[in-house]
Parts: sequence; structure tokens; C-alpha cells
Amino acid sequence: MPHRPPLSPRAVREENPPRDPRQRLHWCLLTTHAVGSPEAAIPIVGGHKMRWLIAHVFRTMKTDGADVETSQITTPAASLKLVTIVVVAAVRVVRLVTGRDASTGQALTGVADSRDMAALRAICAAREGRTEPLSTAARH
Repeated sequence: MPHRPPLSPRAVREENPPRDPRQRLHWCLLTTHAVGSPEAAIPIVGGHKMRWLIAHVFRTMKTDGADVETSQITTPAASLKLVTIVVVAAVRVVRLVTGRDASTGQALTGVADSRDMAALRAICAAREGRTEPLSTAARH
């Protein structure tokens, strides 16, 4: 039987959680890494946050977005082109979703063309307050 490193459970909670208990984040992580202090847990939590973003990208490519798995394209070259386009779009969508509350510090110009800014500002002004907050949407 192959050697399996021991798993250690770690609880991770937000430092400044939302008032609504249903919106609070509480992860129970299993890790093989030694975690002797809160500082040592930061890179492990960072890795899990990256996995969460990657899962968002794949979900956007599949069931929540392009539904790339049901494509009727049959040639490898055409499939590669489709997946390439869908990956680029999915990454942009996830960047927009994660950055929409302005807490990430990312500039909108990193996702959208500067020529589109006036239209995007008008759309944002018209939609402000009518969409589900990121803190709620990210937990579904």
C-alpha cells in the first residue's frame, strides 16, 4: 500500500464577516501541509482560493456559460479554437464577477477595452442595486 501523508483539518473564517450569518464564509480544509501558526496557513488558504477561482472558470465554460461540453463541433482543430475562445471569455467573466465590488484592486481596463468604458459605466449606473451582491452570489 502506498504511503499516504496524514491529513490535518483546518478551519478558516473571514476576519470581517458580513452581518448576515448565511453570507459568512467558513471553510473546513484538509491539508497535508504542516500548519503550526495562522501565518503558515496563509499560503494554504491562498491555494484553495485559487482552486475556487479555477472552479468558477470551468463552471462558466460549462454549465453556467458556454456549455462547451455539448458543442457539436467534431474536428480537433475546431474544438481547440472553440475551447480557446471560451477559456478567454470565461476568465474575463470570472474577473468581472470577482472584481465587481472593487475590493480586488483590479482595473476594469484589464478585462475590457478602454473604448467600451463609457458604455460600461452607463450599464453599471442603470443596473446598480438591481443585481445580487457578490458576497451572496459567490456562495451559491
